[in-house]
Amino acid sequence: MSNTDIDSQIELNINKYISELSKLIESKTIAIDDNKPEFNEATEYLKNLLTSSGINDIKIINEFGNQIIFAQNNIDKNLKTVLLYAHYDVQPAEPLNLWNSDPFKLTIKDNYLFGRGVADDKTLLYSIIKALELIKNNKLNLNYNIKIVFEPSEESSSIELNKLFKDENNLQKYKDLFKCDVLLACDSDMISEEKPSISTSVRGILATEVTIFGPNRDLHSGSYGGVVGNPITEMCRLLDNIHDLDNKIKIHGFYDNVNNFNEDELIDIDLEDLKKDIEVDDVIYEKGYTLKQCCTTRPTFEINGIYGGYNGKGSKTIIPNYCVAKISCRLVDNQVPYEIFNKIQEYFKNNIRKAFKFKIDRNDEGSMAVNSNTNSNEFRKIVNILSDVYNKKIVFDKVGGSIPIISKFKEVLGCDVIFVGFAYNNCNCHGPNENYSLQSLKNGIKTLVNYLTTN
Repeated sequence: MSNTDIDSQIELNINKYISELSKLIESKTIAIDDNKPEFNEATEYLKNLLTSSGINDIKIINEFGNQIIFAQNNIDKNLKTVLLYAHYDVQPAEPLNLWNSDPFKLTIKDNYLFGRGVADDKTLLYSIIKALELIKNNKLNLNYNIKIVFEPSEESSSIELNKLFKDENNLQKYKDLFKCDVLLACDSDMISEEKPSISTSVRGILATEVTIFGPNRDLHSGSYGGVVGNPITEMCRLLDNIHDLDNKIKIHGFYDNVNNFNEDELIDIDLEDLKKDIEVDDVIYEKGYTLKQCCTTRPTFEINGIYGGYNGKGSKTIIPNYCVAKISCRLVDNQVPYEIFNKIQEYFKNNIRKAFKFKIDRNDEGSMAVNSNTNSNEFRKIVNILSDVYNKKIVFDKVGGSIPIISKFKEVLGCDVIFVGFAYNNCNCHGPNENYSLQSLKNGIKTLVNYLTTN
């Protein structure tokens, strides 16, 4: 089936696709919320869509929390097996006042789709189903055994899949269930339509929470100010000392085993375009490295939030009892999450003053960076298909973000990983007015049809 024929089929069904995708966007599958009805409805909807696509074996794994959707076709031992991964949970939509439309109502403007989850990751998940449906309806032959995993909590540390992989009594069962030759991680992006790209790696991640304790209760700042230590002040002092003026991380051993990548391997980011896009006068990045390297191949230490004391209207003159900082680190090759956690813990232990106590918690076990084997036949095949779809040379790119569970899949299954994505870098993923090109929807379906049906 030619690309022209596939294009015609997609155009013929585009109104149906928009209608079906709209229902999926309406589902408020926000992973951090205890919102079982929304996940139940989304699961049932996706199950029905999968059935209509010709997938004949669908399992709902719900003993670990929200529903992991697993699906597969009949297994032919003469074919390779591809595992298609995507997630149907989304980030919270707040701040709602910054959206130009209802985030949970699919809106189309200037050939772009707008809504929470259109870029991350519901449209690409939907594209998997529609590619399989197109293959079925046109009686095309699959070149692979198909396995699918749609997960419900990628945005909150893959709670269910991590529990599944820790279930020692049933681990072999799930290893056999998910066993594959190659994993297509359908949760990535590309630079732009003018500069189509494929991601060759994602960074790892570690998320922690540090709490500093001062007095045993909030104290009157008039009666105790100037004498009793303030935990917010101490937290700010300690966090302020983590980066030097060259934006290097000063935690002892943080860069142990970190490799330097050749600058020529990456297309750099245009500084002026970046400043204009995020509306800042300047950017701060690690001296000696390019912007792109700092965004993708260098580790980071970021403060995601700080709270403590009084945050209501007006003033409340207190010395607070505690202060909390939420911290995340993006990790690169050879950085092990628990080792970085121990180094951060040691930093606070060695530098906090005697007037305070602290505790540090890991939100989860974190994940290591993952790299694709760019020399494999499967990787070269999808690059060639993308080149045909976009009629352009495909740029190799690296991703600064993380897909924590992919690291675990690779570790447990021992399979190659290929990252697939069609959202553009400026898609406002996780932010207001998240968007996805209508052309990307079409290109995603076309790419997957070609990949799954050709040698």
